[in-house]
Amino acid sequence: MTTDEIGHYFAYCTWLDPRLLKARAPQARVVTLGRARNRRVEFRRSADSEGDKGWCHLSDTGDAWGRVAYGAVVEMSPPRNARVFAANEARFLSVYGDDGAVYDCWTYCLKDPGEPMRVPGYEWDHIMAGIRAWDLPHSYAEELRATYEGAAACPDAGRANPVALPGTPTPGPLGVSGAPGVSGVSGEEPAT
Repeated sequence: MTTDEIGHYFAYCTWLDPRLLKARAPQARVVTLGRARNRRVEFRRSADSEGDKGWCHLSDTGDAWGRVAYGAVVEMSPPRNARVFAANEARFLSVYGDDGAVYDCWTYCLKDPGEPMRVPGYEWDHIMAGIRAWDLPHSYAEELRATYEGAAACPDAGRANPVALPGTPTPGPLGVSGAPGVSGVSGEEPAT
């Protein structure tokens, strides 16, 4: 099975931000919000390549058991003009949609996750913007924040955002205490 045959992408991290999704994949259409069971969002460096920054990783091992990763089910094939980083590979998973359907999805994960490391500041900003935009549960935002703060600092946290979004300032470097908050994130815990 290939990503073209699946046709649904699970946006669980930076692409939760509707502005970034539109900039990177203008043809994409959000079908529903959903949950990937026994998955956990982690921030890790790549052990084998491009290890100078933290990456989003959707883990299905270790303490992922019993957890839920929230995201959006997006109708799209892989964007042909987007750079696919050597550190990532496509993975397939089932996502339980808020519309009651179960979706076969693909998403990107690290091929070889290394030690915990924070993502650059602009990526963290996209994650929080997506959580607010989709009104995901506050407890989930706090869980991601704790995971982020528990990881080592990104050596280049203030790097510039490679995707120009109209009206979006380039974020500055983030320290643990300077990480963006999750104010404005609300929502009830949906049944799993």
